Amino acid sequence: MLTTPSITHWSELTFLVVDVEGNGHKPHEIIELASVPIRSGSIQNDANQWLFRPIKSVTQRATDLHGITNEVLANKPTFQELAPTIHSALGDEILIGHNVHIDYQLIKKQIPQWEPLLVLDTIKLAKAVAPTLKSYALSSLISEFIMSDLPPGSRHRAMYDAVATAKLFLILVQKLDQDGQLTLATLAEIGTSPSDSFFSRAQGGLF
Repeated sequence: MLTTPSITHWSELTFLVVDVEGNGHKPHEIIELASVPIRSGSIQNDANQWLFRPIKSVTQRATDLHGITNEVLANKPTFQELAPTIHSALGDEILIGHNVHIDYQLIKKQIPQWEPLLVLDTIKLAKAVAPTLKSYALSSLISEFIMSDLPPGSRHRAMYDAVATAKLFLILVQKLDQDGQLTLATLAEIGTSPSDSFFSRAQGGLF
C-alpha cells in the first residue's frame, strides 16, 4: 500500500470494482457478489464471483430482473459461511461501484470490519464528465461511453455489471485526466460528497 495515496497518480493505485444482486426483499439479502480488480490502469483477470443461498427465497420479480432462481441457489453456501473468504478477497483497496452506496452498505452489513480505503461512485464521475445526460443508469452510460467490447453474460448479473462498471470507470478517469495529473485526492473530490457518510476512512485522515 502506498504511504501517500492522495497525491499518487490514479494509474499507480489499485481499485476494486464490486456489484451485488439481491433476493428482492427489503432489507435485501445478497445472493450474488462479483469483484473486479484494476491495477496499473487496466482490468485484471483475478476477478471473483460468488452465489449465496439467502434466508428468504428470491422473489419472482428479482428473478425476472437478473435470472437467478431459488433452484440455482439451493445448494450454495450462505454469505456468512463465506464471509472470511470474501473479506480477504475484498481487502482494503479503493472501492468502486455504480450507485455504490447500495453495494457498500449491503456488504458492510455482513462484514462490519471491512474498511475500504475510499469509496468512489461512477455516477458522480459520469456527471463530472457529462453533466447534461438525461440518464446516469449503468445501461445508459454503457450505451453512451462503451458501446462495444462489452463483457460476456447478461445485464443485471453481478460479474457483467462489475466488468461494465470497471470499463466505464477507466473511460471516465481517462477523460478526467486530460493533463495527466489526476490523483486520488482529486478523484475523491469528484467521486464522493460530504453527505456520503460511508466514506469515513478517507474523511478520517487519508487526506
